[in-house]
Amino acid sequence: MMGKKLEFWGALGTAIYVIFISIKVFMEFEAFRELKLNELGDFLAGVFGPIAFLWLVLGFLQQGRELRISSASLHIQAVELTKAVEQYKELVEVNRKIFEADIEHRKHASLLRMKEVRPVFITEWYGGNFGGKVNQIHFLVKNIGGNVTKVKFDCPDALRSDVQYLPFMGRDKVVTFSLTFSGLGTNVSGVIKINYSDVDYSEGVAEIRYTVQPVNEREQHPWIKFENDEF
Repeated sequence: MMGKKLEFWGALGTAIYVIFISIKVFMEFEAFRELKLNELGDFLAGVFGPIAFLWLVLGFLQQGRELRISSASLHIQAVELTKAVEQYKELVEVNRKIFEADIEHRKHASLLRMKEVRPVFITEWYGGNFGGKVNQIHFLVKNIGGNVTKVKFDCPDALRSDVQYLPFMGRDKVVTFSLTFSGLGTNVSGVIKINYSDVDYSEGVAEIRYTVQPVNEREQHPWIKFENDEF
């Protein structure tokens, strides 16, 4: 709007000035005709100089106005860009939290699944043969967890079992063992390694550590202590 006003007043001023000069020339036309070429050049330069200066000033004002508009536009764009960057940061933060929550959910679900399908082997001592130089302790290993396949029992030589390998060992399945040792079983210990594959086809190893305990006030015969580890 300001640019149109400048153009209007510039054109109006130029028109009035030209009309004024034309009238002046018409009133003194005889003197104008007698001007020499150099005098005519000086006259035209003097006549059109103010018009050129007027439009120079108007152009300067118009350029300043356009620069102010451009500066304001750049400022608005900078503000919008800053807002866009902030919104992008917020979006990135939201996506990061969603991603972390999804990872935690997957980890939790994976742990629950592992606990659901993992076998749990417990041991129970149920008797023995005592009274001679060679004694025996009988115990069982029972699966109270998930079903497993390809179950292999790796035992020390002093330990005997009714099976060494089971293609399938379901819940509540029991495997019996007999440990033979001399005397009171001092320093008799060992590890039973159980290799298996769960229903998700993940392989695992369970270890049952046993140690023969000596006679005490509560036990009249040597007994056995167990410690279980899962890998």
